[in-house]
Amino acid sequence: MTDDMLVELRKMNDEFKAMTHQQSLMQTSLDLHIYRTELAEENIRMLRDELKPISKHVTMVEGVLKFFGALAIMVSIVAGIYSIFK
Repeated sequence: MTDDMLVELRKMNDEFKAMTHQQSLMQTSLDLHIYRTELAEENIRMLRDELKPISKHVTMVEGVLKFFGALAIMVSIVAGIYSIFK
């Protein structure tokens, strides 16, 4: 082998080592990203579980308010008809 070939092989070897090192760093970063994503998904699940009772309560309150609104309309109609015939 000639000296030029050896120099080129050493350069290629150095570049390969640098790529391997970069890949190792990227894998570490990916592992950390996956870990954080799993934590975030777990937090979202916990928040959804905590919000379920609140959602049920809001639905119940909306129903009660609609009932009272309908009742108020009915009372107003009856009072209006009563005042017309009075």
